[in-house]
This record gives sequence, C-alpha cells and structure tokens, in this order.
Amino acid sequence: MVSNFAEIIAAIGGVLGAIGGLYAARAASRSASLAQDAAKQAERAERRGFVRDFIGNTQKVLVECGRVEAIATDLKSQYRTLFTFAGQYGGSRQQLYIEQIDNKLKSIVPIQEEAQKLMDAHRSLAQTSDEDMNLALAKIVANSVLVEGIREELQRELTEISAQNHQYRENRINAKP
Repeated sequence: MVSNFAEIIAAIGGVLGAIGGLYAARAASRSASLAQDAAKQAERAERRGFVRDFIGNTQKVLVECGRVEAIATDLKSQYRTLFTFAGQYGGSRQQLYIEQIDNKLKSIVPIQEEAQKLMDAHRSLAQTSDEDMNLALAKIVANSVLVEGIREELQRELTEISAQNHQYRENRINAKP
C-alpha cells in the first residue's frame, strides 16, 4: 500500500511536472514571439530614422543651394558696384569675376537637381535596399559638404568685396571738392 501511495504521488508529480513544462513551453514561445515583434519594431524604427536623416540631409542640400544662389546674386551686384567705383565697369576683369561666380553656380546645378529628384521620390525609399540607401545618403552628405564649401567661399568673397565698396563710399563721401 505504501508503494502504491508512492507511485500515485510520483504519478501526480509527473503530471504536475508535465503541466508545468507545458506552461513553461507556452511562456517561452510567447516570449520568443514578443522578442521577434520587438526586433521588427526596432528595425522599422531604425528605418524611419534613416529615412528621416536622408530627407533632412537632402533638404539641407536644397537650402544650401538656394543660399549659394542668393549670395552669388549679391556678389555679382557688389562686383558691379566695385568696378563702377574703380571706373572699370564692364571691363574684362569684371567679366572674369562674374564668369567665375557663374561657374560656381553651374557646379551646383547637378547637385541641386539630384537632391530635388530625391526629395520628390522619397516615398519610394521604402522599397529601396539598406545598401542603396546608405550609398545615397553618403552621396547626399558629401554633396552637402561640397555645397557648404562653395557657399562659405562665396560668402567670404562677398564680405571682402562689400568691405571694399564700403571703403570706396566712405572715401567718396569724405572727399573734399
């Protein structure tokens, strides 16, 4: 009888162990499913962040191109004023400086067009592979640096020519007849 009782207790223990094992297996399966969902969520969040960076950098290129165009227009005007003060308006040197500005403007046109195309097509980035997006982002960042360099160069030149024009104006105003 004691041995039957021990067998019954062992059987009950085995059944309870099996039930516990089933619950543990179910919990492990649920945990794995939740972990997989979390990994997918993280991947989607990373992709959204990447797309946000891509769009932000592309927009930055477009804004910098606009700044370059505005500075170039001001710089051309300042050169015209400078050469007018110097009595050489329309001369070959003035034309050379204006041509150099135009060449810098021409150098950003393809960059600006490409950035605009990318902005217009940013919705298609969802189908683009990560590798292609990385390459496109690297190119956009490099173009951003290039356009910023051109803008800074033109800005320095504009500051210098504006200062010269200011000096010419001061000299004219303070000149005694």
